[in-house]
Amino acid sequence: MAGHLPALAQIAGVEVAALADPDPGRLAEAARLMPRARTHVGAEALLSAGDLDAAIVAAPPKAHAELAIAALRSGIAVYVEKPLALRPEDAQAVLRARDAAGLPAAAGFNLRFHPQVEQGRALIAGAGALRAVDAHIAVPRKAHSGWRADPAQGGTALDDLASHYLDLIPVLCGRGFEPGSLRLIHSGDATGDDALIAGRMDSGASCLIRASRSQHDWQNRVTLTFDDCRIELDFLRRARAQRRLNAYHEPRRRRWVQALGDARALARVRPMPDPSIGLALRAFVSAVQAGQPTQPPLEAGLQVCALVDALRRTGAA
Repeated sequence: MAGHLPALAQIAGVEVAALADPDPGRLAEAARLMPRARTHVGAEALLSAGDLDAAIVAAPPKAHAELAIAALRSGIAVYVEKPLALRPEDAQAVLRARDAAGLPAAAGFNLRFHPQVEQGRALIAGAGALRAVDAHIAVPRKAHSGWRADPAQGGTALDDLASHYLDLIPVLCGRGFEPGSLRLIHSGDATGDDALIAGRMDSGASCLIRASRSQHDWQNRVTLTFDDCRIELDFLRRARAQRRLNAYHEPRRRRWVQALGDARALARVRPMPDPSIGLALRAFVSAVQAGQPTQPPLEAGLQVCALVDALRRTGAA
C-alpha cells in the first residue's frame, strides 16, 4: 500500500477517502500518509460506507479475489494488484463479478506502463528477428518478510515476481508464448523463493525468466537479443531503454567500459523510483471517470494465473 498512496496523492481529482488493514501497525503507517482518510480494521466496514467510487486491492495475494469480488458487489470499481488470484477458479470468479456489476476492473500489471516499455517497443520495431528473451526479477531476502514469507498468504516467486514477466514479455515483444513450451526448470525451497522458467515465443525465440526472493540485491530487467543487437530494459538502474550492438560488433575497449559500468550499477542496491505504479493508477482513474474499459483487463490476470497454476502443478504450461 505504501507505493500506491503517494501515487494516488499526485492524481488530480482523487481523494483517498478510506483505508482498511487488519494489521494495526500497517494501518497506522498508511494513516500517517493519508491523515484525512477514515480508517477501518476490516474491509467490510470500508465497503459498506457506500461513498466510494473505486478501491485499490493491495492485500496479501490470498485475499485479492475475495476483496475484489466484495468491492464489485458493493458497486465499487477495483484495481487488483497482481496476482489476480492464487487459483484460476478464484480469478474466474472475479471476472464473473465484474461482468455482473458492469464496472471497471483492472489487473495490476504496472510494468506495462513503465516508459521504458514504450521505448523498447519502438526499438524492437526496427531490430529484425528476435532470437532470445532473458528476464530477471529479484528482491533481497531482507525485504522478504511478513506475508511474502508465507506461501499460503503470498504465493511463491512465481506468483509474486515471475507473473510480471509472464504478462509483460508478450506485450513488449508483440508475440505470445508458444503454447505448451513453458517449463519450470527450478522451483527453489519449500517457500518457493526462486523460480526459473524456460520456453519459447511463438516466433521461435527462446525465453528465460528468472525470479528470486532470496538474492542480496534488487533486479528487474529484460534483455531481447537480435542478430546484430540487443535491447535492454533495466527498470531499476536506467531511465531509458537501450540498444547495444552484440559483443562481437563492439571494440574491446568499449566492452571493458560497459562491463565496468554494469558492475558499478549492480553495486547500487537501492532501486530508482518506479514511475509505473503512478502511471498505472492514473490510467485506472481515467477509465473509472470516463466509464471506459480498463487496462490491463482482468483477462490478463486470469491468463497469467492459469500459466502459473499449470507451471506449479505440472511443471509445464
